[in-house]
Amino acid sequence: MDITDLLQRWQTQNDKSCLDAVIDCVFTELEFRARRVRRGSAVAETHELINAAYLRLQNIEGVEFTDRQQFFSYMSQIMRTVLVDEVRRRGAQKRGEEATATFENLLASKSTPPSVMHLQTALGDLKDMDSSCFEIAVDRIVGDTFSEIATKYQLSTTQVHRQWVFAQSFLADRIVTA
Repeated sequence: MDITDLLQRWQTQNDKSCLDAVIDCVFTELEFRARRVRRGSAVAETHELINAAYLRLQNIEGVEFTDRQQFFSYMSQIMRTVLVDEVRRRGAQKRGEEATATFENLLASKSTPPSVMHLQTALGDLKDMDSSCFEIAVDRIVGDTFSEIATKYQLSTTQVHRQWVFAQSFLADRIVTA
């Protein structure tokens, strides 16, 4: 059965077995994306990240996937959120604080791995400045090709490449100065 059909059955009929079937079908691709999301971070293992994203996805309501690319992008976003939440939790734990530490405190903390937190902050700045460039950057970070992104946003690959070059420069500048 087609992945898109399974996703639609899961959404419309709330059939969790369809979501399980989707995960089974695309697990290799999810592993690739999880490795890309956690690159340089020792916070979570690849399979832990996929499992945590799967559990969160099960509890989300109202999201509709029109195709597999949208599903992969959404899962990548969930995995990135899981990773950042774990970094925040560990940082708060090291300082003896509650897990609801503020984002500003975590950035100021020396115990927080800077690469994940600085990237998250830089991505937030990029999103505030140019949301379409942010979307392209996130898609590239998790491993989407220029042609996949171009198709997703109905742009030319040249436009996607140009926005990616800008995003790389912007993110590098924000991370270096952080």
